[in-house]
Amino acid sequence: MPLLPGEAIASISAAALRAWNRAGRLAMSEDGPKTAPPAAFPAQGGLATVFNATGAPLPAGSVVEAERAAFPGGTDAFRERVSLMVRAPGNNARALLILLEDAAADPDRAATALASGVAWVRVRVRDAEHRYARALPGNSDWLESAHIGFFEILTPPAAAGEQGAYVRFPAQSPPLFPVALAKTGGEAGSGAAPCSWIYNAWPFPRAAGGEALATGIDLNGGPSPFRRWPAGKAEPADFGLAMWSENAAGPPELLLMWVNEVPEVIGCDD
Repeated sequence: MPLLPGEAIASISAAALRAWNRAGRLAMSEDGPKTAPPAAFPAQGGLATVFNATGAPLPAGSVVEAERAAFPGGTDAFRERVSLMVRAPGNNARALLILLEDAAADPDRAATALASGVAWVRVRVRDAEHRYARALPGNSDWLESAHIGFFEILTPPAAAGEQGAYVRFPAQSPPLFPVALAKTGGEAGSGAAPCSWIYNAWPFPRAAGGEALATGIDLNGGPSPFRRWPAGKAEPADFGLAMWSENAAGPPELLLMWVNEVPEVIGCDD
């Protein structure tokens, strides 16, 4: 009953309140509503059930546009998992998805798609080898390609220049990746000093005429975490593992985490 004006408020003990709450939870679990709340993409891991309305089979990895909601199992099923009819993207597509499996031409057969953060945007590609992009402060017209970034370019560019591309976000560029190395200077080292090879690095495998990721990498005095033995000769490396550093003051810097330098070992008689 509602509390009337001037009526005293009755107190309740903590023990009684706990008992009341337990009874309420028990009643809800036994007789309460069983309908799930409306589904949300984050709760589904960004996944959606889709039905192909293009009239042609689509391979996994295809980018499609949400056309309308689908209710193959009724509204209760839709509450548990979002379902969509999809079509080929139009010029002004906004709600985009990536197919995670092949979608048959039959519009009654379901497939699974990724429904978070896919869009068609303009990207200013600085290097055709770039697979990520980043937003520039104060610029909402296009993204700039980069070795690291929070936007993954899903349609690899064929050449540098400003162009349209499908991107997925948020995405984090891989923290560790292989690189091809070539020495450009330095010494092999000695029994009293470490080697001092200087390297240039390229994406692995190295393509003929490809642009170097970094040049003049000094493993003795630079920021790379890799550390050599304090003394001894070593053969130069031709392979390594690297990552990009975040640099708020400028472009990212390539860090070598490991290289396959081979120390010279000399056998001695007993």
